[in-house]
Amino acid sequence: MKSIFLGNLIDRKKIIIFLVIDIMLEIAICYTFLGKYILFDLFFFIILLYVTISFCINENWIFTENHVEITYRNSFYTSFLLFFGFIIKNNHDKIYKKISYSDILLVSIKYKAVKLNGPLNTLGDNFYIQIKERSGDIHTFDLRYVYNNKNKILEIIKLLKNHDVHIKDEDNVIDLILNDVNLYDYFRKT
Repeated sequence: MKSIFLGNLIDRKKIIIFLVIDIMLEIAICYTFLGKYILFDLFFFIILLYVTISFCINENWIFTENHVEITYRNSFYTSFLLFFGFIIKNNHDKIYKKISYSDILLVSIKYKAVKLNGPLNTLGDNFYIQIKERSGDIHTFDLRYVYNNKNKILEIIKLLKNHDVHIKDEDNVIDLILNDVNLYDYFRKT
């Protein structure tokens, strides 16, 4: 494997310029993801940087007549990734809302429960869920009494929809909870 600093001065300058452009583009890509996914950003950047440098120092790529064309091509691919990154950034909330565990307590449908918004709070043996609306109003539901009370379930679902939480098979979920599930017992087990 040869160094990128081998070869004549003109080739060296061209390659260094394209390498710098690629690195800047990759930093920009990672910046589009910047936020609470910092470890993903770092991993993504390292992979892209590794690919770029590998392209530039591999003798079969850089020390041929087509090395400038190939470097251009690499920049094009990076630019495409940058464009894709901006799409993700602009749709960040929609894409990541369903995998955020900081404010949404996700209870799997296989456990015959609903997707509940807010932290699960415990006080002694009293298990309850709190949902805070955008207006600041806080609603508390005792899980011991939710499972067999359809009106309470409908009330929770309405509040969840106000928070843009999507519930699949809403009627089925209500039916399962009414007939099968004691959420209080489920949470005691977990």
